[in-house]
Amino acid sequence: MNQETGKQERKSQRAREAICEATVTCLAERGYAETSISRVVENAGVSKGALQHHYPSKEALMASTASYLLKRPLRLADLSSRETSKQSIRNRLLAIWDSLTNTRAYLALLEILIAARTDKLLHARIADGLQASIKEIDAHFLPHYDELEPQAREDLLLLMTANRCLMRGLLIEEQYGLSKARQRQVLERWLDLVVPEFESQAG
Repeated sequence: MNQETGKQERKSQRAREAICEATVTCLAERGYAETSISRVVENAGVSKGALQHHYPSKEALMASTASYLLKRPLRLADLSSRETSKQSIRNRLLAIWDSLTNTRAYLALLEILIAARTDKLLHARIADGLQASIKEIDAHFLPHYDELEPQAREDLLLLMTANRCLMRGLLIEEQYGLSKARQRQVLERWLDLVVPEFESQAG
């Protein structure tokens, strides 16, 4: 790759990131249905032609934005670092909520996931990336997962799935009046109930 080609590629990458960030803002503030190409163009500060050069359709834009969100570095490095490897399971689950789920970025992703329920083409484009991201998060949470007996591994995955479903649900319920304080209360009570089971399986 020559210098000029590299410079152009970096410029294109910056443009794609700006467009994806603008899409995230629109999704979080307005929802999927109201996130139009025109609104994204306005938020990104690019021309419609420039956006469509990278993303010729809304489906392509949403699939790329989902990939952009799923591939962002996880702000969960503390879960697998040596210094905090003995951090309690409760605190690690709370870190997933605080750093990953209860965020503007995840709310935007959730809008795309809900739309993909009935949009089969969009679903096909994001399904693999979503599953890879889930596995990465589980790997952060379960660093010794491969050392466990098969039944213990299965039980932990079931608990992680249940926890993920609860957290997504809490984020949706906020739109119907569930306050941040009440969300936290629900989450804390859930952890009271399930953490002993996590610990028994992981131990």
